[in-house]
Amino acid sequence: MSRNKKHSFEFKLRCVKTVLAGKDSMSGVARQQGIDHSLVKRWCRSYERWGLEALRPKVGKRVFSAE
Repeated sequence: MSRNKKHSFEFKLRCVKTVLAGKDSMSGVARQQGIDHSLVKRWCRSYERWGLEALRPKVGKRVFSAE
């Protein structure tokens, strides 16, 4: 498993929906996808708390002026 690998919104949503539908466990989904189970757990908790927006990639970096 490589570090800092970015996963697409669709991939995260598919993993979360599989777990929440009861089709597989967090560990089972993680094993099938070759990722750490803590990622799936974090995505599921975030989705339950904040909805779809929690799974979307974070865009826009803060830009600070020279002032």
